[in-house]
Amino acid sequence: MLLASSFVSYVGPFNKAFRDLIVDNNFVKFFKEKSIPISPALDPILILTDEASIATWNNEKLPSDRVSTENGSILTNSDRYPLIIDPQLQGVTWLKCREQANDLKITRLSNPKMVKMLEAAIEGG
Repeated sequence: MLLASSFVSYVGPFNKAFRDLIVDNNFVKFFKEKSIPISPALDPILILTDEASIATWNNEKLPSDRVSTENGSILTNSDRYPLIIDPQLQGVTWLKCREQANDLKITRLSNPKMVKMLEAAIEGG
């Protein structure tokens, strides 16, 4: 659980190579130095989600690669709203599909009604 919470809290902004480096050279190393018991197959994704959730995300158009699965795990297990930098729009596509049932509203800064939409969203919680 310590690894999973650390993973959600700290590795989100990084790419796969840095994520692996942080987990192996920082988290796991710390656990071993402090004699914290760890499983031999240490994978935060196995703690944060299950295969059914990942399959659902893939059906909602989230790509099936490891980094996308990690990002989905971080996003769904975080209490904070994430900043998503998504130049290929894969995450945006997934979020649109995922939140369609929750009446997701989408706007742009250039929309003349954007301020009114934002006010209504804040008022409505």
